[in-house]
Amino acid sequence: MSIVRNNPLKFVAVLSAAVVMASCSADKQPDSASQSPTQAASPSVAPAAKPIEALKGLKIVAYGPSATKAGEAFNTQPDGASAVWAKSDRNLEGYDAAIWLDGVRLGNAGISTETVTGTLPAGETLRAGAVKLEIRIGQNGELLSSEPVSIAVE
Repeated sequence: MSIVRNNPLKFVAVLSAAVVMASCSADKQPDSASQSPTQAASPSVAPAAKPIEALKGLKIVAYGPSATKAGEAFNTQPDGASAVWAKSDRNLEGYDAAIWLDGVRLGNAGISTETVTGTLPAGETLRAGAVKLEIRIGQNGELLSSEPVSIAVE
């Protein structure tokens, strides 16, 4: 005995429900014909890049520390790292922004609206003199740099 012979309406209802559930499934892969060339090349689609032109003339309006002592940790974090932060004159969310000290990108970059943070690993300290601090955009800081400010290291 088949389900079709016993109750054709029940079969249609069950089949319809299965089709609807399958079309709503999160695991469904889009048809390659309906994908754009960008989507077809990569399984995950990155958000559209924000225009770099919007950041031209980027300025640091506040930062910390503004002064510290050579050979000593500063703004010490629980893991022993020294933290640096800089606030820009515009929103940086959606950009690959990071703090750079004397041409070296700091680790643990974090961005919250206009503020960017980074850390020097535990055990690393700054040398005496003026240390150039910049916010740079791009994995290698190649897209754009803010106007530099200096951390006074005594």
